[in-house]
Amino acid sequence: MRKIFSLLKSILSFNYMIKINNTTYQSGKNLSIKNGRIFVDGVDVTPIAEKFEITVSGDVETINFDYVKAINVTGNVGTLNAGMGDVNVSGDVSNGVSASQGDIDIKGNVEGKVKASQGDIKANNITGDVETSMGDITASSIEGNAKTSMGDINKAFKK
Repeated sequence: MRKIFSLLKSILSFNYMIKINNTTYQSGKNLSIKNGRIFVDGVDVTPIAEKFEITVSGDVETINFDYVKAINVTGNVGTLNAGMGDVNVSGDVSNGVSASQGDIDIKGNVEGKVKASQGDIKANNITGDVETSMGDITASSIEGNAKTSMGDINKAFKK
């Protein structure tokens, strides 16, 4: 608890926040979830819970996680590396997306490659290649190639 208060005290000047389950933190720019532990800029802020639902309000540089129920970002993301869980981003992703299992829904644009093992991929415009083994791909435009082993591709290629 002392770590959380220290973290909050040192970064209250930021105008964005991270909500984990029902607890809100004014936070840093890097969110990482590994082995059931949640870290914000390297500080452990893990609540006692089996599943995490996380909401980020504002822009964040990196999101890395191995398992969550869902992550919702109302802003932009720099780098997004997702394990298991659904990801919803209302803004843009500037350095591509990598995901294992779960649906990816990005309302804005994605610069770079988007790759998912299992899950649907939705985005506005994608500047790189898009690939999913099992899932649908939906985008307004894709500047690279689109590939799915089991699923549909609904897009307009930009060439």
